[in-house]
Amino acid sequence: MGPENRQDFRLSSYYEDLLPIENEQLPLEPEKAVEELRKDGLEVTTEQARLILEFLRKLADIAVAQYLRKWK
Repeated sequence: MGPENRQDFRLSSYYEDLLPIENEQLPLEPEKAVEELRKDGLEVTTEQARLILEFLRKLADIAVAQYLRKWK
């Protein structure tokens, strides 16, 4: 699709909330995850946050690997 067909793309506020926090470096540290989850009313320990982040990283790795295999 060339620039002449390109539309202005804007994310809905729902998806904007899923984007990484601006000016933060990845990977997200468990302590920061605890803070962010607390803002949404979810109380977790640092160890729980570490396990959640580890799971999400593995899930992301699997998703990327499957996507790349599909296009191989």
